[in-house]
Amino acid sequence: ASKSAKDGSVCLLIDCEGSGNTERDREHDARLFALAVLISSLLVFNTRGVISDGAVQALALAASLAQHIFRQHKDVAAGTKLSPSFLWVLRDFALALEDQTGKPITAQEYLEQMLGRFSSQTQPPPGADATSWEEKREARERILELFPVRDCATLVRPVDDEEDLQRLANVSVEQLRPKFRDQIRDLRGKVFGGCPTLHSPQGAEATGGAFLSLVEAHVEALNSGIVPNLGDTWQHVQQQECGRAVDEAMREFNAVTFDFASSLPRSDEDVQEALERGEAAARTRFETIAMGDADARAEHQKELNQSLRES
Repeated sequence: ASKSAKDGSVCLLIDCEGSGNTERDREHDARLFALAVLISSLLVFNTRGVISDGAVQALALAASLAQHIFRQHKDVAAGTKLSPSFLWVLRDFALALEDQTGKPITAQEYLEQMLGRFSSQTQPPPGADATSWEEKREARERILELFPVRDCATLVRPVDDEEDLQRLANVSVEQLRPKFRDQIRDLRGKVFGGCPTLHSPQGAEATGGAFLSLVEAHVEALNSGIVPNLGDTWQHVQQQECGRAVDEAMREFNAVTFDFASSLPRSDEDVQEALERGEAAARTRFETIAMGDADARAEHQKELNQSLRES
């Protein structure tokens, strides 16, 4: 996890099992990839070498369930995107980044170039397998639809010596190729500097508690063979967080008033002032934790007001 930013947000880096494990099936890969997409604001996907047709089709296959989940959800606040930003990292990349004329291009331009192949505007060459061409086109369209915000980063081979490569875990940073170190530094900046805050479909920022509830709900659904419903899941998470906000607010109120009670007896003015301080602290705590739309907040705000009146 990163250090807290000025706005209090934290970038949490989660490593998950990759796809293509021979001991797992495609359904497992699809569920795992869908979970990663559902709980991320930035998805880092890393493969070795160039962007090949096989790599594109493998990514599209793993992304099929996630795409299906997002297609079912239409209620999205203006300015909010459901899918995470996507960063494709290419390890041991040795290809010269240039176009057909030899002009240098960026890694992102290379990504767009490879995803733009086999588009609907491009006709298959004479003698090409029409079925294979269509499969490659559909794979690219699936990725383009699921990840409208996307980027690419390349990493050269970390060391030149084959023996050093075999014992890479024991190689010091100074022994790594300078270009690799520079690329890693750029990649780190791109990830931690460009990782947006996770939002609900309605645009509410996810708190730490909401994130944990979200992960738990999606894991439970996927393990049960149920396709997660984004609207229902986020509504449940928001209700749960608003309920927790009320509980935490009352704990804050009780802490303030308990400290004051230990100094009784005091004047009526002092008592009233202490109660007002406690209520102010409670409401601040509630606003810090609560998330969701105005209706959800208002419902739990009434619950908090009632609890404060009864205290």
